[in-house]
Amino acid sequence: MKKLFTSIGLAALFTASSFGAQISTNATTADAGGSIFLLTTNRASVYSVELTATYPAFVRFFDQDVTTAPYYGTNYVTAAYAGVSQYNTNYVTSFIGQNGITNWYTNQGVYTYSTSVSAATNALSPGASFVVAGGTYAIYNTDALFVRGIVMHSTTNVSVVVNYRPGR
Repeated sequence: MKKLFTSIGLAALFTASSFGAQISTNATTADAGGSIFLLTTNRASVYSVELTATYPAFVRFFDQDVTTAPYYGTNYVTAAYAGVSQYNTNYVTSFIGQNGITNWYTNQGVYTYSTSVSAATNALSPGASFVVAGGTYAIYNTDALFVRGIVMHSTTNVSVVVNYRPGR
C-alpha cells in the first residue's frame, strides 16, 4: 500500500511539472531608449524570471500582444490644456482711518488661479519589473498573470528565461 501511494505521488509530481513552459531569448537593444520584444501572444502565468546582463539592466514585462506603435499599451496622448484650481484662504486687508489708527479685517474666501497642464502619454503599467546588476545572474520568483501575451522592454542587452504555465 505504501508503494502505491508513493508511485501515485510521484506520478502526480511529474504530471504537475510537465505543464510548465519556458521562453528563453537574448534581447539586444537597438537604441539608447531600449528595445521592445514580443515573447508570446498566449496567456501566461509567470512564476520565475531569470536574467543575465553584461551591464546593469532594467526589464519590464507588459500584458500586451503587439510591439508596433502603440506598443505596450501607449494608446493616446493627451494634449496640453489650461485649467483652473482653487483653494480656501483668508483675505487680510487693512486701512488707516481718519483718526490715524490702522484697521485690520480678515475675511474667508476662495482663491482661484489658472494652471497649465502639460501633455501626457497614457501608457500601460508594467505587469512585472526586474533589475539585474552588470555581469551577474538573477532569479526572481513571481506570480504574474499576462492575459494577452508578454511584451518585454529592456534598457540594455540582456538574456532572459521566463518560466510560466500556459493557458491558466
